[in-house]
Amino acid sequence: MDNKQEEVQTINGAIEDQPISKSQRKKLEKRQKLQELKTKLREKERAKRKLKKIQAKEQGIKYEGPTRKQLRLNKADVESASFQIAIDLSFDEFMAEKDLSSLCSQLLRIYTANRRAKKPIPIHFTGLKENTRMYEQIEKNEGWKNWDVIPHSESYSEIFDKEKIVYLTSESENVLDKFEDGHCYIIGGIVDHNSQKGLTLDLAEKQGIKTARLPLSEYVSITSRSVLTVNQCFEILLGVSEGKSWKEILMQVLPQRKMPKLKEQVGDES
Repeated sequence: MDNKQEEVQTINGAIEDQPISKSQRKKLEKRQKLQELKTKLREKERAKRKLKKIQAKEQGIKYEGPTRKQLRLNKADVESASFQIAIDLSFDEFMAEKDLSSLCSQLLRIYTANRRAKKPIPIHFTGLKENTRMYEQIEKNEGWKNWDVIPHSESYSEIFDKEKIVYLTSESENVLDKFEDGHCYIIGGIVDHNSQKGLTLDLAEKQGIKTARLPLSEYVSITSRSVLTVNQCFEILLGVSEGKSWKEILMQVLPQRKMPKLKEQVGDES
């Protein structure tokens, strides 16, 4: 049976006549979608810079946003950082391919947000083992090894002092109100929490690791279960590390579809 010849547009835009299987087509489509996401993020960044320039001009001040060179040099410094963040990427068996793809998109958003931060936070990808579906997914993002992140095949419990690890999980009874010096905060790299409720809490408790949740219910009321995406969780932590209040950053990051509203009586913020 003859292979069907199709005109294929490769990821770099070249047109080639070549046989292509169904699985190859799917892989190509995923790569193209990831490339489209990167393009959208760049366009969003350009739009933000343009708006800031307009606002600065209206106020009669000079806008001095970061250049591409400055962004490349804006690296996280582990030695001077007061705390670090690790994304636990060991949940292969609990996610479908589409969830792994979604998680990789969220990791890209995390990297993009961090490189534009005033003081980037050291980010670790833990439990990222070769020959796993998670590794195969992230490998589709060309250039990810150049990101300012530290990948580990080992678990976070093998890398950091157990007494200074805090696993962030929405089911925890402990509320995170401030960052502790020298600590590493773990974000579970998992999509579709609704089908895996309590997974990260159980994992941390079995390992004897401290847990905490972000103070969502202390500051805002939302219309649905308070489970955040991986990148939303990171963006909240990043915002607080840059001096924003919990109120401010929660209202900024939480999606409008959750209809977040500030609570009137929340006490003094620390």
